[in-house]
Parts: sequence; C-alpha cells; structure tokens
Amino acid sequence: MNFQFQVKVVKTDFSGWADIMVEVWDGSSKIATGKTDSNGDVYLDLPPGGPYEFRAGDASTTALVGSVPSAALVGVILMPLTVEYPVLDTTAPVVTITAPANGAYYKPTAVPVGAFTVVELNPYTVVEAGWSTDEGVQTYAVTATDSAGNVGSASRSYTVDNTPPVVTITVPVQGAEYTLGQTVLAYWTATDALSGIASAEGTVPSESLIDTATVGTKTFTVTATDNAGNTVTETVTYEVIYGFSGLLPPYLNRQTVKIGSALPLKWQYTDSGGNVVNSPSANPTISITFGGSQILVKYPGNSDLRYNSDSNMWNFNWKTTGLQPGIYWIWITSAQTGQVNGPFLIQLR
Repeated sequence: MNFQFQVKVVKTDFSGWADIMVEVWDGSSKIATGKTDSNGDVYLDLPPGGPYEFRAGDASTTALVGSVPSAALVGVILMPLTVEYPVLDTTAPVVTITAPANGAYYKPTAVPVGAFTVVELNPYTVVEAGWSTDEGVQTYAVTATDSAGNVGSASRSYTVDNTPPVVTITVPVQGAEYTLGQTVLAYWTATDALSGIASAEGTVPSESLIDTATVGTKTFTVTATDNAGNTVTETVTYEVIYGFSGLLPPYLNRQTVKIGSALPLKWQYTDSGGNVVNSPSANPTISITFGGSQILVKYPGNSDLRYNSDSNMWNFNWKTTGLQPGIYWIWITSAQTGQVNGPFLIQLR
C-alpha cells in the first residue's frame, strides 16, 4: 500500500510560496513527481521503503532539499515535511526619490528633507548622500542594497539659490534731467546666475518710453524675482524740467544798459520741441549778483515779477537806479523743477 506524503516548500527569500517542481528519488531512481499548489503544498503517493530524497526546483533544475527515512513511511500517520527552496534573487531594489524635486530651485531654508521609497521583498540597507542646503547645484542620491547583494539607486539634482537677481537700470540715469516731452527710451536688465529670472517688471518695459509728460521728480523702479524666490528692487529718480531758450528781446547777451533805466527781462518755458507751454506753476526766482555778492532776489508775487497767462510769459522789470557800474549776472531758478537757467550778463554804465 502506498502512503500519501505531504511536502511544504518555502522560498528562502520570504516572498511567499513558489510554484515549484518536487521530485522524490530512491537512490538513483525518481519514483514520484509533483508541483506545489498556491499554498506551497504537494501530495505524493510513495510506496513503503526508502530512505527517499526530496528535490525541489524549477522545471529544468532541482536541488536536494530534504530526506525522510523509510521508517517514516511504515504504518504511521505522517506529518508534513517542510523544506526550504533556495531561490536565486537577481532583482535589484527599486528606489524612487520623492523630494527634493528633480531640477527644482530652492532657497536654503526651503530645501525639503530628502524623501524616498524602496520596493524590495528581501531585507535591504539604504545609504543617502549629497543632500545639502549649500548654494549651488546639489545632487541627492539614495542607494539600496538587498540581502542578495543587488543594488538599486536613484538621484535627483536641484539648485540652491540664496542670491537675489542683479538689476541694472541704464536709462533713466539716476539724477538725470530730461526736458518736458523729451523722447527717452528706458533700458534695463535683470539677470540671475544660479536659478534664472522668473519675473522682472519695470515702471515701463525696457526700450519703452519713460514718463516725461509732466515736469517734476520722477521715480523709475524695476523688481525682479528669480526661480528660487529671491527678489530685488532697484529704483532711480530723475527730473523732468522745462525747456528754456534764453531771455527774450529786448535783452541782448552782454548788453550794456545805462544806470537808472529799467530793463524788461522776459522768458517762456517750452517743451523739448521748443513749443511754449503753460507754466504758472514754475514759480521762478530772479537772483542778481555783482562782484560775487547777491544784490537782489525777487520771488513770484512781487509786483515786478509776474506771469502773463495770455502769452505764457514771465516778466521781470529790473530797475537799475542807484546801482554801481559794472557787470551783473542774472540767474532764474524754478521752484517747481529746481532747474537753474543762466547766468545772463548785463553791463551797467
């Protein structure tokens, strides 16, 4: 009478039960064959005798994994024989890095802690390298080695940038004076050596017209942000002033005037094209010097310094009674724009 013998096969890589061929040998003869089921069990009908050897493996190769003496097959209730089948592990661990992001840009304080996953059924060890918050390009690498010696790795490169962009404003020039209505094109640049420029915005785009539509102090600003989030703002100021073509007749340069006479001084403010503009807000001041000393200052509102809105002309009637002979210098300063026009020379005799 044959006995049914149960063999349980377990893979030594702990990955579960195997679909394995089990053979029973009596000396040099194979007397029974079976394949394990999904639970790793195989049931074989064996005749009395033995001792028998059990071999397990795939269809092409089997190896000795256990034996049972003949006494175990004689008139007893058999217990299962559990054997281990050494399966060769040739699959490397699969490493996936989830942070930092590949190709990303970070400020030092924003670099995420290295994070990764490893897919591997056998026990494994992990080595991390390269994670850093130092400025520059960094490479974070993770290497996993399983118990069979298979190695899997992954790496991610990222850039740490703690330096703001460089903004250069070439036009308008800091402190420059431009004439009312003058055509002036802005020119500015924004650069970043590490992470590159994410955005850059000026009062107007580079190579666009700046504001010269009204007189006064103007501010021009450029703000740039790089891909790591560093931001810089640069600002320049400039003045838009009136055009001024000089004193109008009857004044003549280096004119000689008889002491005691009155000399009308007249002028108009213009735009950059020479067109006369309305300028009651210019608020000019007349300053006259003689021999290095100031002898006269007249402000708007004085009866002899007034504005004619019909002709858009400023008028000052200079009375020379009681003055000494010699050369006098005249300056005209606008309180609105700060511009100083002159000097204009007058010789009294």
